[in-house]
Amino acid sequence: MRNAFGAGLGLFLFVGLYYAITIPSSDIGSGASSDPITIGFVGPLTGDAAEYNMPIKNAVFLAVKDLQAQGKNVQVIYEDGGCSGDMAARAMNKLIAIDKVRAVIGGACNGETLAMAPVAEREHVVLFSPAASSPDVTGAGQFIFRNIPSDTATSEALARLAHAAHPSVAILSEAADSTRAARTSFGGAFAGDGGAVVFDETFAPDEKDFKLLIKNIRASGAESVMLNPQTEAVAGVFMKQFRKAGATSTVYGMAVLGGGAFLDAAGDAADGIVFADYLPLDAANPQTQAFLEDYRKFFGDPKREFAIASAYDAMNLVVQAASHVGYDGPKIRDYLYNLPQYDGLAGQYSFDLNGDVVGPLVGFKAVNKGAVERYTQ
Repeated sequence: MRNAFGAGLGLFLFVGLYYAITIPSSDIGSGASSDPITIGFVGPLTGDAAEYNMPIKNAVFLAVKDLQAQGKNVQVIYEDGGCSGDMAARAMNKLIAIDKVRAVIGGACNGETLAMAPVAEREHVVLFSPAASSPDVTGAGQFIFRNIPSDTATSEALARLAHAAHPSVAILSEAADSTRAARTSFGGAFAGDGGAVVFDETFAPDEKDFKLLIKNIRASGAESVMLNPQTEAVAGVFMKQFRKAGATSTVYGMAVLGGGAFLDAAGDAADGIVFADYLPLDAANPQTQAFLEDYRKFFGDPKREFAIASAYDAMNLVVQAASHVGYDGPKIRDYLYNLPQYDGLAGQYSFDLNGDVVGPLVGFKAVNKGAVERYTQ
């Protein structure tokens, strides 16, 4: 028992406390039951993070549409979490006290999820995040679930991959809260497998001259490097200087090393980098094909495919649970804990006693001639 999851405006945006998506029964082909299942959603609907949240909210819209087409009387009340802990906590309290929801999808940001978790615990309401990857979400409460791997799980998988090819590693991290978990988890897993962490240092977020760090990395004898940045462009500057100095070590990293700003800044120096990411969606799955086709029809080409698949799954999982055991927080919680396996768009998975996802959802990619491709070696 425990102590008690890196997003949008969607199809419609209304200013105010909330709005609910409903689709007329004439549009879905079958009638809905008289007792609706009302699910809360909290994510940044406004502000800089709204663009990040948009694909997630779009996926929830599609899940509601499909569930209603199956005869489920489902609606969603959307609240603006603003990627802010205070805003998200207020939204969570409002959804529970006024709207009487027993399950909430969110947040899209780690801070939103962590701020809502104590409220969910106190009120025995399930909080299900498709996007919060912070290790702090583990242990946040008995009612907290996520179907996105934690940064800890992702960095540990990367460490195992790196150690299989190299006996030693140098870890270079940008000094930021968001990089601490990957730094600690990667180093611990690499050493735990019998590898040697021969260098472990940080650099300032505004660093532009890496010559001394590069000299020290090379002097350490490290046969590989784990580059752990928060800022894509700064990491790109490092890579250019690293390769210019004649360093040929394989460089590993997290998904930020697949970002456009990093690739632009690094140029040819990015080639050969291997980074951890989420597994691609199963393109051969007819359900996946139908979902992506539907997404394009409503919203255009999908971005952040794993996130939208996770959001679609999250809504379906909560409604599946409520349909089987009733719309009650503790019953939904127990249903999710005891779920042997869920076959979703994001993959096949279940949940451990921390509410963390268990399943082969982490994959690897590499940069080859400036393009990102799946890493299969």
